[in-house]
Amino acid sequence: MNKKGVLFDMDGTLINTYENINFKQALSELKTVQKTLILKVLKSRVRSFSEMEQKIREEVEDPQEAQDLIDRIMDFLLDHYDHAPMKNEALTFLHYLKQKNYKICLCTNNATDVVNHILKHKQMTPYFDYVITSQQVTRSKPDPQMYLEALHNVNLKAEECVIFEDTENGVQAAKKCRY
Repeated sequence: MNKKGVLFDMDGTLINTYENINFKQALSELKTVQKTLILKVLKSRVRSFSEMEQKIREEVEDPQEAQDLIDRIMDFLLDHYDHAPMKNEALTFLHYLKQKNYKICLCTNNATDVVNHILKHKQMTPYFDYVITSQQVTRSKPDPQMYLEALHNVNLKAEECVIFEDTENGVQAAKKCRY
């Protein structure tokens, strides 16, 4: 069967997210956060921004304090992504796919505001026919919900697409689309 679509994860697939993370800055940002809260969030093994946001709201009694922490994390992420380089030839590949009329989707466990900022800042917005984040679904990867929603939106079947992933959770989600 001829392929008609390409679905991408973002972090580690299109962007070198983890190569230049400033751990000193991240730790500095978290100095004022209760260690017990950090441990609870880490122990819950959040897989997406949406899950992290929900866990913070559950654990922090004061809604404004919870929102302030989420905002600080968002600001840190935006700054980090501004300096994170694209993968080699990522834009060239996206341009090629667009010229060949492939449907192109971005399916990421990241936050919608972060993704929109990245797409604009890295000049990727025009390449994607559909973008979906963890904040737009009820279940994040490894659940296939995000990929299934993207396929539905561009009117393609899983067999008609190639999915680019770099994590075990993402690969599991991609494989579950085909059953």
